[in-house]
Amino acid sequence: MFTQQLRLLLRRKEFLFVLGGMLLLALAVFAVQCFQLFGADTTNYLSADKLFIGRADSSDFYIFIPYLLPLMLALPFADSYITDKQHNILPLMLTRAKHRDYFLSKLSVAALAGGLVIFVPFLINFLLGLAAFPPESVNYSLYGMSSDQSYYYASYMDQILFPTLFAASPYAHEIS
Repeated sequence: MFTQQLRLLLRRKEFLFVLGGMLLLALAVFAVQCFQLFGADTTNYLSADKLFIGRADSSDFYIFIPYLLPLMLALPFADSYITDKQHNILPLMLTRAKHRDYFLSKLSVAALAGGLVIFVPFLINFLLGLAAFPPESVNYSLYGMSSDQSYYYASYMDQILFPTLFAASPYAHEIS
């Protein structure tokens, strides 16, 4: 029953549309970040984990993500039971399988669909970020600030002499 529901999922237009939309969103966020940082000084680069689409304030698109995620989890396969019922497929399915097996397969495929729609685009965005941006950053300004840095560091980063040394080793920066 599970494989049958999985095949049904892979043929559904809703699943393919939502997956494609989330992939486009993840790629658009990555492209915007690349254009914003193109030609910038390496001390202004943020690390790949700070530019991840799932991180708060990583991009301007983050405003929409908390509202999109519940919809993206529900759209791909959540209405399949209603669709089966409307097309009179439900009685046929229940004669071939136990009620419990049918509903558990629907539930597990709905959860799998929601997970795939979110996980795959986010993973692609993260891997592209790792390929394009440094794994560690010396820029602690604005939204890219690490948790151990205070707002003092963020507000005065542009005015500091040797900002790379300041971010890498604050004590050596004070000696210089």
